[in-house]
Amino acid sequence: MFIILMILITVISNQTSSLKNPPRIPHWMASLPELFDSAAAFLREHSPITIVSHIDADGICATAILEEALDETGVGFSARFVAQASAMAFQRVAQETTGAVAFVDLGSSHLDTISEAFAGRPVLIVDHHQAQGAAPDALLCSPVAAGLDGTRVVSAAGLALRVAELIAPGVAKDMAPIAIVGAHADNQEPFATINAAILDDCVARGQVRVRSGARLYGIETKRVLDLVAYSYDLRIEGVTRDARGAKRLLDGLRIRDPERRRWKDLSDDEQDALDAELLRLSPNPDARVTHYTIPSMPPGPLRDTREAATLLNACGRLGQPDVAVMALRGDLGALRDAERVQREYRRAVQDAHRWFQDARARGDGDVVVRGELVLIRARDHVPPDITGTLCSVLTRGEEVPRGTVVVCVARNADGTGTTKASARAVDSHADLARVLRDAAAAVGGEGGGHSMAAGAVIPTDAEEEFLRLVQDSLE
Repeated sequence: MFIILMILITVISNQTSSLKNPPRIPHWMASLPELFDSAAAFLREHSPITIVSHIDADGICATAILEEALDETGVGFSARFVAQASAMAFQRVAQETTGAVAFVDLGSSHLDTISEAFAGRPVLIVDHHQAQGAAPDALLCSPVAAGLDGTRVVSAAGLALRVAELIAPGVAKDMAPIAIVGAHADNQEPFATINAAILDDCVARGQVRVRSGARLYGIETKRVLDLVAYSYDLRIEGVTRDARGAKRLLDGLRIRDPERRRWKDLSDDEQDALDAELLRLSPNPDARVTHYTIPSMPPGPLRDTREAATLLNACGRLGQPDVAVMALRGDLGALRDAERVQREYRRAVQDAHRWFQDARARGDGDVVVRGELVLIRARDHVPPDITGTLCSVLTRGEEVPRGTVVVCVARNADGTGTTKASARAVDSHADLARVLRDAAAAVGGEGGGHSMAAGAVIPTDAEEEFLRLVQDSLE
């Protein structure tokens, strides 16, 4: 029911023989072509390579693109995924792997750790997040090194695509729409610079179709009636969350068989009429969105970038990112498995949401509401990898006012004595990445992310102090 809303500080010399020890070059001397050339040279020169990626949709998209390119060029590889970028996670990877490593969609925030843990090993970092620390012996392929805002202009999948174009251009061309999924998943609209160029190429080749319309979720998978009734962001009284009301609206527009037909079954006139009416009725100023459709994908969630991002995130959160990668690479069996995982994930999110509602009703301190801040002490009641989604469900729903910051902490069950923290907001002036990073550091943990979506790992015995610091920063 609940929509899961749910992305080279150094430059090597021209001689590939110096890849393992490239010179440090100031940021302002780097250029994007140099960064992509350096990363491509690294991938050509090292085999096998361990790809270490983030479990979210952008990291999964980037991994799928690189795997396809490496397969084409005959470079051996294996992939592993990290749920939360932390010194502990990277040190574990270093202990369990050998040889060359390519970090994807993570690594920039832990350059010092990587430099120490992977000393003497060839390391490539393909990441669009802000760099922290220094790793002089690693190749950092980052838009930040070219003076660009990596959180806005390109996702990790977009970076992976540009690198893949240099080692396997045919494969990269076929995989280009996946980069749009990654950018969409990381909330990088409106697309600019690199993202815009990738989209333009995809549209020109007929790989992606673009349409402006109402914020409907489930274009490729839901019947029209459910599409209208359960697209929660529209917030239309008497229609949203009301199947009978949605049916009356559709009947008024003379859209027949909405219980059976899908969006693609509607005529152009029917689609236009429904879009217009929903936009007229919706009080949400953000009710109009751009839909991106990938016609080459098999029928189902991968055809719509918004649905694809949700599917991929679900697989990542339930520990099945490899299934999502194979689905993106065209494995129909993996796609069916991914859809099954998504159903399990939806049930887990629904269970977490029900727990939140019960805890809030009890008033026992597990849920604290202070103005435009909600603090959730989930303890062992919510799986750690669900915390971010629970926060997103709340900030994008109707249970808390627009602009509210929601922070949730839940304990990891891996024996590390740590707690996962997630924070989300919509239309807030807070910088959640800074808030969680500073609060986590103060209690011996680590945090970071984006301004409106951030996470941290902290010692479990420091939960209360962490929440107090977060509260002090946000109130």
